[in-house]
Amino acid sequence: MNLFSQQRRRGWLCTVTAAALMLGGMGVARGDVLGEAVDVLKFLFRPAKKKPGVIDAAAANVGAGFVNQYTPLLTKLMMAELHFAHKVCELDGQQLALLQKVGKAKVAVMAKTYENQQNQHQSSEWPDAREALTDAFQEQIDALLPAEAAARYRSEVAARRQAKKDAAREMMVVLIDRKLSLTPDQYEHAGGVINEKWDPGWARNMQMFLYDQYAPLPDANVLSPVLTERQRTTWESRTNHGRISFGWERDLGLSSPWGEVGDLEVDIPAAAEEKPEGDSEEILQEPPEENPEPKAQDAVEDAEEEK
Repeated sequence: MNLFSQQRRRGWLCTVTAAALMLGGMGVARGDVLGEAVDVLKFLFRPAKKKPGVIDAAAANVGAGFVNQYTPLLTKLMMAELHFAHKVCELDGQQLALLQKVGKAKVAVMAKTYENQQNQHQSSEWPDAREALTDAFQEQIDALLPAEAAARYRSEVAARRQAKKDAAREMMVVLIDRKLSLTPDQYEHAGGVINEKWDPGWARNMQMFLYDQYAPLPDANVLSPVLTERQRTTWESRTNHGRISFGWERDLGLSSPWGEVGDLEVDIPAAAEEKPEGDSEEILQEPPEENPEPKAQDAVEDAEEEK
């Protein structure tokens, strides 16, 4: 922060303090005065909005053109998130182009990160690419769109994450009950104690819950508030089957265990053809099928020849 900004904000701070003292002398409730003062200070010292389309330092170091074996699936995931943002926020063509630019840069960063962790044989949890993309999109949407639209996107992303967490937690309680025969009261409170000690990795790969012996489950210390001594002993004596892998794509949450759903297309309005200045990127979109009618005609001719 430069000297002028420091002096200006110091002046505002003195003004807010004086106003608080004056209102206090007029008999205004102390809590109300302090609350208003805090709100003003939060506004004055709020972080500056990020300029739309600006690539962060990590992405600039990697380069948007970086490609490896992780890039295709990460790009597909980015397109799905772009489609989601478009539906929630009703983005126009220029806004989509800016989000895509940032998304492609984030794909390059994540691809490089995964490559580094693989090469260094790091066993720690790999970062969640979907969350990284939605966080990057949120920054851009905050800068591009009205506060209402930005809040709507934030709310939808949070609801989606919470729904996944809730589903994983409920499946964990079902599996615990299957092993320990919980009472109704224990069953009701088990989810709460799991929630208090929640590990985001538990919900990373939902396919794990199809296999009891490999499903991520909390240890006895987490569950101890709701377990009897006998149940705790039973839980601690479980066989540890280790981990099972369904391929790095699913382990990282980049593909669905229910099969491929195909490439998602972003429905671009005509205005999308207008690109931002200095941006030669094109919106990722499947080209339209050329001349579909002759294909149908060829099929009819083949059938007649068979007759």
